[in-house]
Amino acid sequence: MANVIHDPVLGELKAGETTYVIEVQWMGEPIELRFEVPNDPAKREERIKKVSRMVQEQEKWNAMLEEEAVHGLLDQANDWYADQLEDEDPDVDLDEVPDITEEEFCQRIELESINIDEEGEFEAWYSDGDLFLGHSIRVEGSLVDEETYVAYMN
Repeated sequence: MANVIHDPVLGELKAGETTYVIEVQWMGEPIELRFEVPNDPAKREERIKKVSRMVQEQEKWNAMLEEEAVHGLLDQANDWYADQLEDEDPDVDLDEVPDITEEEFCQRIELESINIDEEGEFEAWYSDGDLFLGHSIRVEGSLVDEETYVAYMN
């Protein structure tokens, strides 16, 4: 069928579309993957290949995303945790309370979606595992440059 693009990872994509929203398995869990592609057919094909490769190489990408989230937000998560403990018990000795570790931080956050714009810039959205009282975590990066560069708590 000429109106369908067949990708072994992403499945069947309707030809001629500029935005796709699909569900993919990421580290054993379903996430929403939304991506835009350029109008130019050659560039569209290249973008679909890059998105497909990102999903195929999800272990590498997942490690990069989590590393960026930890790098940008672990200290803030520990500050929030200390504030919560003090709110619950003003007499708590914070020196006796262990900090949230990198491993615990990564275990608590959960990737929900990845949005990739036409230029290849992306946002990965996580639930915060109550590290920030239900706020979202956003990690930004570039599919084209294969890098992450900032994490926010929203």
